[in-house]
Formats: sequence, structure tokens, C-alpha cells
Amino acid sequence: MGDEKSVKHSVEEKIGEEVVAGAALSQGTPPSMLSMVTGAALIKLVSPRASKELPKRFLLAVTPTRVIALEGTPLSDEDGRDLGARVGGEIASWDRSEVSASISPDGKGGTLRIPGAEVPVFDRTLGSDRERELFEALGGG
Repeated sequence: MGDEKSVKHSVEEKIGEEVVAGAALSQGTPPSMLSMVTGAALIKLVSPRASKELPKRFLLAVTPTRVIALEGTPLSDEDGRDLGARVGGEIASWDRSEVSASISPDGKGGTLRIPGAEVPVFDRTLGSDRERELFEALGGG
């Protein structure tokens, strides 16, 4: 599967702009194996979001000039290969210079800094190339 069916390409088709990097993010921190086994991960599902401006799950795209949060969900096959995304409407947009990100020390997730908020986020594929590319594009590489 080439780039023609990636989250990045799906977003490019929707917004009509070049996308440098894109990923499907969730607010919060990735669940640990222990929390998934014990059920404690369920508590995170109902915990408050760090940013009220963004939904719990969203697509984030970095273009040469701006960063865009969109409604949407990634699509993958049974082997986890990226098949693109269902992309909805734009939620928020910022000038690229207003947004930065840093990767967490364990390489799973990180912090997205948007005007007015520092938001812990992670790609649901936990440490995917797509997540690393996004953080690198936002200065967190």
C-alpha cells in the first residue's frame, strides 16, 4: 500500500492543500498494558479532556503554513496497514508558528502545544511512523 491511501493523502484531498504530516490523535496518555488488563483504562474514557477546543479523538494535519484539526477517523485493514481516513469538517486551525509538540520519553505520544493549551496526545496505533512524523514536523523530533 503506497502513500495514495494514507491518512495524509485523505486529508490533502479534503482540504486541497499539501500535508507535510498527519495523524489520528486522541487526547490523553496511551493506556499501559497493566491498566488495560485491570480495566483501569476504562476510567480514562470518561476523564475530562485537556482541551475543550478539541474533541477526544481527531485528525491533525500539518501543512507548510498551518496546523489543522479535523473530525475524522483512520481506516486500516486487518493487518493494521493504513488505508486512509474518513475526514470530516475542520474543527480548528492555527498558524504553523503557533503550534509545537514534543514526544514523550517512552516514544508513545507526547504533548501538543496550541494557543491556550498544552494537550497530552497519542496516535491510537501507539508509536507509529505517522505519529513520529507529526511530532517531528512540529519541532518535537
